[in-house]
Amino acid sequence: MENETWILIFNFSSLLFAVFAALSGYGITYFETAKQARKSNEAYPNSLMKYEVFRKISKRGKLYCQMATVMFGILVPISAFIASTLVDREAKIETLKKATSGTLSPGSRDQVRKIIKDGYAFVEIKIGNGVGRWFAGAADGVIFRIGDEIGLGVTEKSGNLLVSFIVRDKFGEIVAEMTENEWELNEENFYKRNYDDTGLEVIDSKGDVIFQIELEKGLIKLQGKLYTRSGGGAAFYCAPDGAAVIQGFDSTFVDSIHIQPIFKYPSEKYFGVRLTD
Repeated sequence: MENETWILIFNFSSLLFAVFAALSGYGITYFETAKQARKSNEAYPNSLMKYEVFRKISKRGKLYCQMATVMFGILVPISAFIASTLVDREAKIETLKKATSGTLSPGSRDQVRKIIKDGYAFVEIKIGNGVGRWFAGAADGVIFRIGDEIGLGVTEKSGNLLVSFIVRDKFGEIVAEMTENEWELNEENFYKRNYDDTGLEVIDSKGDVIFQIELEKGLIKLQGKLYTRSGGGAAFYCAPDGAAVIQGFDSTFVDSIHIQPIFKYPSEKYFGVRLTD
């Protein structure tokens, strides 16, 4: 809905509420006053008593109407603010649904952590049920390469470890690229994707996962089919028994590898929704 429509709905609702409050107060006053009048002087239902009843009704009814006016004056700006906030949030979500770039922004609990052992730096990478420590002390931050490019790298800034990678398709064309947690999809070679603050997943037109990465509890959870410029590459995936598999491939063999998605699709309907949600 447009912003003006939401504001109109909320303002109309506020007006109805205020009118209802005024009429309810007026009605309650009428019946209470009439009841008191009958009790106090049932034997003298004269015009003076009737005048007194309606005088009290008028006085209290006026008070309720004034209260309703004040309530309406308070509710209108509040409802307009709420409507504007809802519309802004809805517009932001619609923008994110269509985004071809973004940033992984994990909380402090999920930030990738560096482990120092015997003077060497490592990060933990989880593939399937297996967690391994990978050397992360290279000067350029590269953990492993696919061909002559970064398969996965980490750099440290302000005490946080930021992730970088390049994902290509079987023809060697770039599908997605992440540089220090900031990811971008190739709009000319666009695949389906879904994501949230801690994870990004790219799937092809058949629904097969090309690549997925999650930053969770200090780990890098990774699965994917990472191609070189020439079409070969390496697959990182979870076997049916949960074991971690790292295997080189050619463009024919890789079609037999199936990676379980972590997000629901289509992303336009299930934006940021995981299969486990």
